[in-house]
Amino acid sequence: MFGTSQGTVDQTREREREACRRRLRELREQSARIDQEVTELVRAAARPEVGILFDMLHFHSTHGTAADLAALPPGRLAYVHMDDGPREVPATVDELRRIAREARLFPGEGGADFAGILPLLPANIPYAVEVVNPARAREMGPDAYAQLGREMTERCLRASERPGVART
Repeated sequence: MFGTSQGTVDQTREREREACRRRLRELREQSARIDQEVTELVRAAARPEVGILFDMLHFHSTHGTAADLAALPPGRLAYVHMDDGPREVPATVDELRRIAREARLFPGEGGADFAGILPLLPANIPYAVEVVNPARAREMGPDAYAQLGREMTERCLRASERPGVART
């Protein structure tokens, strides 16, 4: 396997058994392109409850494609983080990390292709705003920051709606 050790697979299976016992679900966040390692881990765990948390910032930052989404095991996308990053993807890992940790943009403010990607995702999975940007939140105040996050997210979701498919 591509960087997926048997120990990691066994740990994932054990965590999922424990999660099921507690009526929870194990998720693996793709931290880069919907990478082969996450996909293989989810397949190797052989537990239908193990899902993938899809993050728009990471997908954009690694130049993810529709083909990457199509390669996922069916039914494994379980959750979506709505966030964005600069139109021009930084060339260094350090800058990518800095953006992910402290300078995320609201959905639709940067370069992520929400209108092109969201229609490819399952319509019945939860979406959450994950916009870590402490400086901007302090500047705007928490209520205004949260309200803008909601408005930008709703705008992206509306722009990507598929006729006849309701998002929950």
